[in-house]
Amino acid sequence: MKCPNCGKEIASDSIFCEYCGAKVNNNIPNESASSEPLRRNGFVTFWLWFIIVVNAIVTIYNIYQVSQVYYWYYGIYSFLLILPIFFNIANICGAWALLKWKKFGFWIILAVALINLILTLSFSGGYIPIYPLLGSILGPFILILVLQITKDGRSCWSLLK
Repeated sequence: MKCPNCGKEIASDSIFCEYCGAKVNNNIPNESASSEPLRRNGFVTFWLWFIIVVNAIVTIYNIYQVSQVYYWYYGIYSFLLILPIFFNIANICGAWALLKWKKFGFWIILAVALINLILTLSFSGGYIPIYPLLGSILGPFILILVLQITKDGRSCWSLLK
């Protein structure tokens, strides 16, 4: 490639001429503008929306349950009735962040699952409920597996920022 100012031969990827210093308009496209949008496997998108919808339904149910129980249950553990609502909302936010290609969304979901696991074991009173434990353990594990599904040779996990 030749410099349009001095006419000397320069490298084709040069931005400035190394001889005269003139700016070279070599029409190098901007990487961020030329990169095509990130695409995920359809099952991954389905799974993230599934997390959002299920947590939204459970949140509505928990709000209803709290409104029914809180009326006549006013004890020291009443905050435990409201805590699942916050967990569900955090899971919705985490899944939404994953839909927007943000890795911290996974860490939010994992943190909620671990806190839920600890609270479930702490307040179970000798009885170990199997379903909350399975959800706390299997939920993040299944999400890791789902995020490993590839599209165009790249896993969704590797595309998260």
